[in-house]
Amino acid sequence: MNGDLPIKQKALSTGQFPEEIAPPKYTDTVEKIGVRSLASQTERNNFQESLQNPSQQPRHFDKGDVIVLAGTSSVGKSSIVQALKLIEKEERFEEDLDLRRDPEKPTPPGEEAKMIDDVIDRSLKGQKVLLHLMKVDEFAKRLIERDVQIPVRYALVYLPFHALTERVEKRNFEAEQPGGDPKNYRLPTVPLEQFAELYGKTEEAEPREILTRTQVTEIFNRNFDNLIAHERSKEDPSLSAEERLPPEEQIQEDKVKFRNRLLSNLGFENDQTEVRIEAKNKQFYDHIFDTLKQSNTEIARILHERTSY
Repeated sequence: MNGDLPIKQKALSTGQFPEEIAPPKYTDTVEKIGVRSLASQTERNNFQESLQNPSQQPRHFDKGDVIVLAGTSSVGKSSIVQALKLIEKEERFEEDLDLRRDPEKPTPPGEEAKMIDDVIDRSLKGQKVLLHLMKVDEFAKRLIERDVQIPVRYALVYLPFHALTERVEKRNFEAEQPGGDPKNYRLPTVPLEQFAELYGKTEEAEPREILTRTQVTEIFNRNFDNLIAHERSKEDPSLSAEERLPPEEQIQEDKVKFRNRLLSNLGFENDQTEVRIEAKNKQFYDHIFDTLKQSNTEIARILHERTSY
C-alpha cells in the first residue's frame, strides 16, 4: 500500500529530514521553558496532501467509528467531547495525552504514538473512540504504516486568533486556583505556535479570518510576557545559572526572533500589514467547527448525527 512515498512522507515516517525541512534549533529562552519552536513546520507536516481523502475510504461495520478532533490547545475540544457524551447512548472511549500524562513530568517519549495505536486497536475491536490531537498527521500516517482502514473522520476545531489569548488566560487562572487542575495549565505562547501550524495565508475571497501585523504583534507580546512572568514566579533560587532563565537581554532578543518567526509562518511578508487566513489543507477535514460561532451542543449533534457507519 505504501509504494514509493513522497519525500515529505518518508521524512515523517523516518524522522530523518532533509536540510531544507529539518526541525529548527531552539533558542535558550524557549528551550528552557519547554515551548516548541515557532519556526514553520509546513513542509514537514502537510504530507496529507498525498493521502486518500478519508471520506472516500470504505466503511466497515465491524469496526468502531473514530472521530479525531484536531485544533490548537484551548479551542474547546474537551467541552465538545463532554457535550457529545450527553448525546450518545453508546459508550465512546476518549483518548487525550492530557488524560495520560503527569503534569509534573514531561510527556514520555513515544506516548502519543502509543495512544494512536491504542485508538486504532480499539476501533479494530469494534469500539467507538474520540481522539484529541493538535494535528491529524500522525494518526493518518500511522494508518498507512499499519496498512489498515477504519471508519475515521477528521474534525478541525477552530477558534479565532484573537480569542486564543483570552481563552488561555482564563484557563490558566482557573488551573492555578486552589482546587484547580494543574493539568489544565498551558504555556501561553503554545496555542499561537500551534495556530500558525494549522492555519496560513490564503488568497480565497472569503477567508476564515483576516489578521493584521499590529494585532499579531500585540497578542504575541502579551502571551510571551505572560510566559516569562509565570516562569519567573516559580523559578527556584537554588537552580544553577545554566538552569535559570537567560539574562533579560537574551530574553528580549528571543522575543523579537520568535515574534518575527510567527509573523512569517502566518504569511506576513516584508512590511505587509494584513493577511487572509485559512486552514491549511482544509479539504482534508470532514468537518471544520468554529467554537466562537457554534455551541458545543450544536457541534456534538453534528458529530453524532453523521456517525452512520
